[in-house]
Amino acid sequence: MTSSSPLRIETRKQKKEFLSVAIHLLLDTHGYRYTQAALVAKLEHLGIKISKSLLSNAVSGRPISDQSLWALAEGLGSIIEDELGLGYDTEKQAFVDAQTEGWKPAEIPIARPSTREEDIGLIFHQGGRLSTGGKVAFINQATRDVSVLGVRLNQFSQYFYNRSDAEFKDHIEALLARGVDLYCYLLNPDSNAAKFYFANRAKSQREELYGETTIKPIIEKLVQVRREFQDKGHPGRMHILLMERLPDTNFTVVDGDAACGQLLASNYMQGVARSKTPVVQVTRARNPRLYEVYLSAFKAAIQEAKRVE
Repeated sequence: MTSSSPLRIETRKQKKEFLSVAIHLLLDTHGYRYTQAALVAKLEHLGIKISKSLLSNAVSGRPISDQSLWALAEGLGSIIEDELGLGYDTEKQAFVDAQTEGWKPAEIPIARPSTREEDIGLIFHQGGRLSTGGKVAFINQATRDVSVLGVRLNQFSQYFYNRSDAEFKDHIEALLARGVDLYCYLLNPDSNAAKFYFANRAKSQREELYGETTIKPIIEKLVQVRREFQDKGHPGRMHILLMERLPDTNFTVVDGDAACGQLLASNYMQGVARSKTPVVQVTRARNPRLYEVYLSAFKAAIQEAKRVE
């Protein structure tokens, strides 16, 4: 079988064939789920602005420009891959099962009116850490997985114990209940990286000296939370992993590898409390290059991370 994404389809004829099959799949085979209006809105969320009349022309087989043909093929291909788990077979001229082990659908939201910052896929939170409500609203958009990464995830662990369940914990449980996985990455407290990090921080913030000793109690708290969720048998799982590499950025990543992925990133700054460090919010669909830069840094940090059983 020769599998291909729309980006690898070279000729206009191949693009037209792909688009015809994609439209039939979405509007006929899965017509109970998709309408033309819904597809236009989903495409807009992916940063592809297609008018309803243009999509209607494509559905009816009327001529459209090469640029529109390319954009539609790319966008509909992403929807089919992320939401249905199907890939295009160029030999069969059909979509076939492309789900790998552990695959989960990533629902692409219906676009809503956006701000100028959202239009370019970059929001700068200069006041520092998001409020609890802001954090919850961000992670609640997940359809596949959420990853939180920090040196010790102190504030994240406190959300479970120092906030009412309705304010935070219930939202995490709701995610797990609908099959979303939660990954928590912390620095291994026994690593040389941890000792170096806190000794260095202590040069400008004396209270950080021997801060690596505070990580183990946080791990124990997260393990207890994980046990509570596991006992309820939710399809989504909470995972705790220890990093060997010293991260220079705190991350929250939602559906990281999906077309609708987005993330929050906040650099660790010498002499500045984490709560006051500015946060950058990046959306893959609207700012793919910047998103890939941050996502590659996140993936580099979690290499060699080991699960806490």
